Amino acid sequence: MKRRLHYDSPISIFWNITNSCNLSCIHCSASSSNISEDELSLEEIFSLIEQFKEMKVFRFIITGGEPLLHPNFFDIISRFGTSQYVSLNTNGTLITKDIANKIHKSNIKLISLSLDGSNPSINDYIRGKGTFKKALVGIKNLSKFNIFPNIIFTVMKHNYKDFPNLVEMAYKLNLSISANRLYPVGRAFEYFEELSVSFKELKEFELCLSRLRKKFRNFSFEFSNIIEKFKKYKVESSLHKNENLENCLLPCSASIDQCAISSDGWISPCNYFSDFKCGNIRFKNFKDIWKNSPQIKEVRNLKNIKIKDIENCKNCEFNEICNGGCRAMAYILKKDLKAPDPSCEFIKKILKEEYYQSQ
Repeated sequence: MKRRLHYDSPISIFWNITNSCNLSCIHCSASSSNISEDELSLEEIFSLIEQFKEMKVFRFIITGGEPLLHPNFFDIISRFGTSQYVSLNTNGTLITKDIANKIHKSNIKLISLSLDGSNPSINDYIRGKGTFKKALVGIKNLSKFNIFPNIIFTVMKHNYKDFPNLVEMAYKLNLSISANRLYPVGRAFEYFEELSVSFKELKEFELCLSRLRKKFRNFSFEFSNIIEKFKKYKVESSLHKNENLENCLLPCSASIDQCAISSDGWISPCNYFSDFKCGNIRFKNFKDIWKNSPQIKEVRNLKNIKIKDIENCKNCEFNEICNGGCRAMAYILKKDLKAPDPSCEFIKKILKEEYYQSQ
């Protein structure tokens, strides 16, 4: 039976409604600044939302830049239907009591707020002077309306040891927290080697997560998810011997049930695939791009490529677990959708340690 390559409509859309930002974080994937050019007009944004309603797109992650800097932010949010799940990604520094009240009255279901340290010396080195204090004021203002955001933490060499302290702080403030991998996108590309953790540091961070899970709630982190998949895979393969597995090269939902939109209307397979442009809504409607874009089809067709047919992966003992890794990472650094994920060696080392520990 032929493999289904995509959904008729995306389920989730990451939407950068403005590239303007009041901060200049050293790892910003959008290279945001206080200058914003050629962005979609309010009329174009409203037209796009109507297209999404017609296609029954369910979830929207409104991001930037800093979305709250868009002069028509709340007008845009009010255009989404009640059946659509809208979440906001923000740096939190602009959330006054009045803004928090407006968020409370809007149909925003979730707020993700970026913090990269538990104190100013760590967080402000990454995000800019004064940002830690301002973000905490934003959190406090949201809490007055019983809004408790999810903290987004990006794992970097400068801050990974501080994560337990941030977890403690989040727990006391009744906040959830997730740790994200650093991607060499936008401004982070320039500083990637300086900011990236080594394998030793990554393992140290993983051990830290294991200890934290025993004391607090569960945390999400990409490499942890790979380890959990490995453990599940071992059980399933021992029961079913993996006879019918035909793992493909694309392990995620980029262009399958999600995509991203830039502030100037470009569609890409996911928010980390920003340089892989698949069409602009100023020249074609979104539905046509989603269904017919040659670039989107190129990414989708990776689902038809089996891991065992990829030269770099075919002899790897863990190829059915990672599925070749992140295609965005491969494209960013190698300009080749079929190239190895640069984190491949990290993943192999982690899984080998897990394998030998389980023997």
